[in-house]
Amino acid sequence: MKTKKMTVKQTTQEKAKIYLFNILYGFRFDVDEFNEDTKQFEWNGITLAEHIENNKEGQIFKSALESIKSEEVYIYALVRRVSANGMNRQISFFAIDSKRRLSQPPEIYNITNYVSQILEGKNAPQNSYGEPVIKVTGAGMDMRFHVIYNLSSRLFVDVRGDLKESDKGYILKQRNL
Repeated sequence: MKTKKMTVKQTTQEKAKIYLFNILYGFRFDVDEFNEDTKQFEWNGITLAEHIENNKEGQIFKSALESIKSEEVYIYALVRRVSANGMNRQISFFAIDSKRRLSQPPEIYNITNYVSQILEGKNAPQNSYGEPVIKVTGAGMDMRFHVIYNLSSRLFVDVRGDLKESDKGYILKQRNL
């Protein structure tokens, strides 16, 4: 099932949503398919919400939606720089893949580019050390929480089920490094 035509920015955001969901929840939703004509991999046109709703024998919908509701998934935020006036921050984001085989240790992923692609539709800029960061402006609140809340809201915006719209921003949890 292919979706309607999307812009390059929307396609980038949807692919990033699927990649991030796969890392956070241990799924293996496909993003690309091989095009015989062009001999390249291209986006298959299936959004994250469609992957979750895809009811292959009742298994994927049940387990993906149950995982979203039952598992506490944490995004780790690292403030790399705060400006002198305290109004600007550069933050990197990480996730731990705990769904790996027991014989292998969990892997830490730098998901800053995925977060930037979902929220802004482009890759994250790099700081002076070459690390991807998200530049956040403002003060008076926890900016790490602000980014994770917006990420969670955007990641699950089209996911249906018994999830309340007002609770979607609180699905992903935030911890500081």
